[in-house]
Amino acid sequence: MADTRITPTTLPDGAMVSLLSVLGDEGVTNSYTHQVWSVRGGPSVTRTEGRDETAKTTYVAFTLPDQVLHAPAREDIVDPAYEYPRANPDAALCHLMYVHLGGDFGRLPFELELDDLDRPRIKRISTAMGIADEMEAYLATVLDLNREQDVAPGLGI
Repeated sequence: MADTRITPTTLPDGAMVSLLSVLGDEGVTNSYTHQVWSVRGGPSVTRTEGRDETAKTTYVAFTLPDQVLHAPAREDIVDPAYEYPRANPDAALCHLMYVHLGGDFGRLPFELELDDLDRPRIKRISTAMGIADEMEAYLATVLDLNREQDVAPGLGI
């Protein structure tokens, strides 16, 4: 479903909606955010925040190095179903990992719905971004936690 807060003119210059906005909207994480999280290319990892009073929206934009953001094939990262630049959930998860590794994001979410993610595409994206080992370890931890929750004893209520 298209986010009515977002148009190509309300996004920061060169930004693509990604990170927690995409992961929450697509149900990968169990938390929807009212902020619009995005990534854009630049010289290094930085975080900027701004507010669009017309749209009544707060934007959180992370700048990733151009060579990292644009390393994966475009068809692997862009969600063609939207009229504005938007990452697919696989790319959004990789963007989140990269920002986390850069130290500019707190804890990674570990309650993830992985069923609808494309693991081979995540591998391609994370390899191109230079974070394949970290992404593989993260997903293994998430899968282990999901398995533990599936076999945890019920509360008996």
